[in-house]
Amino acid sequence: MNKVAIGRVVLTNREHIIALEPLDKGLMGTLLRYPYEVRSEKEYFDDIQDVKITKDMLDLAKHIVEKKSGTFEPDRFEDPLRIRADRSHQSEAQRLCARRRKPRRNSGGNVTI
Repeated sequence: MNKVAIGRVVLTNREHIIALEPLDKGLMGTLLRYPYEVRSEKEYFDDIQDVKITKDMLDLAKHIVEKKSGTFEPDRFEDPLRIRADRSHQSEAQRLCARRRKPRRNSGGNVTI
């Protein structure tokens, strides 16, 4: 059935349009753009000047791309913000555990503060 469902979803305090389609045993969502978010490519590329590229330069560029091309390995990429957040949470948890482990002083009576 070549159909998708269109719905709305709120992410980061903003409503988005989403297309949902079946994928294997689940659903895949693709965020769509509102018309005011889509701009003409001319707005981006009109200011770029036309440049003449020599055959030698083009051949060199192709050679570099061929030599540097490879398979995509997602494990080689890390999310630095997530790593910092994880470290921050770990250090906070360690700090809280250390506070709990400190022996409490007795105030002199039979009550522990």
